[in-house]
Amino acid sequence: GGVRVKVEAALGTWLAAKAAETPDFHAAARAPIDAAHDLAKRGGKRWRAVLVAAAYDSFQGEGGASAVVLAGVAIELLQVYLLIHDDWMDGDELRRGGPSVPAMMRARFGESDLADASAILSGDYAAGLALEALLSVSCPGDRVVRAARELARVEKEVVLGQLLDVHAPRAWGDSWDVEAMYAMKTASYTVRAPVLMGAMLAGASDAACRAL
Repeated sequence: GGVRVKVEAALGTWLAAKAAETPDFHAAARAPIDAAHDLAKRGGKRWRAVLVAAAYDSFQGEGGASAVVLAGVAIELLQVYLLIHDDWMDGDELRRGGPSVPAMMRARFGESDLADASAILSGDYAAGLALEALLSVSCPGDRVVRAARELARVEKEVVLGQLLDVHAPRAWGDSWDVEAMYAMKTASYTVRAPVLMGAMLAGASDAACRAL
């Protein structure tokens, strides 16, 4: 519970600071940014952030779970990016009790290439925020770099899993490994990456990370 409260507070503060840094765009051009912020602040279980904090604390990271709140923010923003793009690909209208970002863009720009482009850019923006948040964690630099490499690795792995999801049924019919797809596109950023990032930020050894 405490981690979730801290992550919610840090996420709100982080997004407010990023909003203040955004160039003074026309309202239409800001719409994708505002939509990403809106989705990020709609809540969610935040248990990926809890896993980051739990792993960090388990390896006796300096300052306890509070020291890696921004890493929790980062993994939550990575999820926002993935949700936006997934909703666009699947045509989903609802997300977290409200309109999905693609639906928000269509409501503003109509059924158009501009709406599609705006939704994609909204997700891309959230991915950039995720990396920036992780690189702002106040742990030793070598540990932050290790965690950033893990974030990059898992982002690539999720894309590979999504490629399987999109193409495999058409290419191979029933003769493909559904479990492998979910391991890459879901388990990777839901469990493995949060745990490894927390451990890496705490200074866990390579052997310990392999065991995890």
